Amino acid sequence: MVDLLRWLPKADFESALNRVLAAAAGKRWARAEVRVIEPLFMTSPLVEEALRLECGGELLLGFPKDSQEVIANGLLRAPPA
Repeated sequence: MVDLLRWLPKADFESALNRVLAAAAGKRWARAEVRVIEPLFMTSPLVEEALRLECGGELLLGFPKDSQEVIANGLLRAPPA
């Protein structure tokens, strides 16, 4: 969905994203506040395969595959713009 929304003008994107987050009871994390947690701190084999993000005391686990993993890691490890 975000891939489709990204083609909107910035104001329309922000508005649509806010409506999606409200409808899904989601949260928006500021990129500058997101921390990637390295596998060293994880103990479960399943969790070791996950992309681990922390923001404000909350933890998000994701399982990107193939090119998604490369893109996600590139975005998360690059300094915020």
